[in-house]
Amino acid sequence: MIDEKELEAKLTEAAAWQDDLLPRTAGEDLLAGQRRLRRWRVLAGAGAVVSAAAVGALIAVVTSWLSPVQGGLPPASTPSPTRPAVTPGEFSGNAAQDAAFDKAMRAALRQHLDPAGKHLDYSSKGGFAIGQTPGIRSGGNRVGWKIAGQAGVGYVDLHVSTSASATSDRCGSMAFTPALKCRTVTLPNGRKAQLGRRGEAAELTYVKADGEFVMVRTDPFWGNNATVPVRGMGITDAKLFALVTDLRVDLPPLSTEQQQAEDELKNFKPTYAEAHAAAVRVLTGGTLTHAFDDTVPEQFGSVETWRKGSLEQTVIIAVDSAQFVSKCSAQLGGLTCSETTTPDGKKVMYAEGVPARGQGIQKYMLGAAYLQPDGNLASVLIHNPGKQPEPGGITKEQVIALVTDSALDK
Repeated sequence: MIDEKELEAKLTEAAAWQDDLLPRTAGEDLLAGQRRLRRWRVLAGAGAVVSAAAVGALIAVVTSWLSPVQGGLPPASTPSPTRPAVTPGEFSGNAAQDAAFDKAMRAALRQHLDPAGKHLDYSSKGGFAIGQTPGIRSGGNRVGWKIAGQAGVGYVDLHVSTSASATSDRCGSMAFTPALKCRTVTLPNGRKAQLGRRGEAAELTYVKADGEFVMVRTDPFWGNNATVPVRGMGITDAKLFALVTDLRVDLPPLSTEQQQAEDELKNFKPTYAEAHAAAVRVLTGGTLTHAFDDTVPEQFGSVETWRKGSLEQTVIIAVDSAQFVSKCSAQLGGLTCSETTTPDGKKVMYAEGVPARGQGIQKYMLGAAYLQPDGNLASVLIHNPGKQPEPGGITKEQVIALVTDSALDK
């Protein structure tokens, strides 16, 4: 049976898929695009890693992306000489890493919380695995807690991730209603942590010396597996402290390929200042002000406002990592794209008009997407205030010049 928190997440996800059916601002459109890429990254199991061994695969993706076929996304992954294709929904991680991680986490849980082996129950969700998504690497699981003779079922949730920003699980989260009130505590190793407790319910979050983020949560009631809570879990604060500081609660080292994927995510983005300077340099004829930035590990995003007299247009600039490139139509608000060639030979996908109903915001837009030589994707999307093109506004030539500007190609 699916856990309530998982069900809530899936319902939220399903609602998010309807983003394009709902009216939203230009800034919200950028956020929706980022959510779309996050969803694809999960479905793909983070398999689309671009490496030296996959140059041929990159060429295949470039060819596919520039094809006139609209809609959809690239395959979940492209086979390479060293890695098979990934089936959507599966992890693409190292099986040996997962097995070692599972063994270590089980051992730590048993030693500190259940040395007699009477309470921890893995029958509902299995063991521990690592999500091998570049930029947001984490591993963990929820484990049942049973006591002989009782009908109730509780759980212990243990996760470790590359950073606190890689997870929404923080002390005082919405896992409990009302949320637990957290306080700062000192662990046996001298480091600080955040602890919240109400009876048997507890949350402890801790940032390790190496920057990894550990979260452990105990709840006497696992509502999807029982109708009543378990009584007398007996998991004290001291036991939780010992668990999160156990050296086995740790993500394994990255493989060479995984490290390369992480490095690529750090190096592919322009800075906000560089993107703004490029926009000011190219989008002449009006004044340009920076509205806000919103970025995720796999995507740079910036929103600018361009004004000329009473005319106001919104400019959305984005650069996506080669690991998570989406189709032109998906990137440009649902518009139909067509290929154009710049005077210096660059292949650019261009689109303008009002998206078909149900495909995007019902405003006149013009935009371009450019697949850079290294496989990263730059895009520029202009939102007009209404459903008609605005005389004197940003031109097609300016949009293409900005999307191919060297400042966006790192």
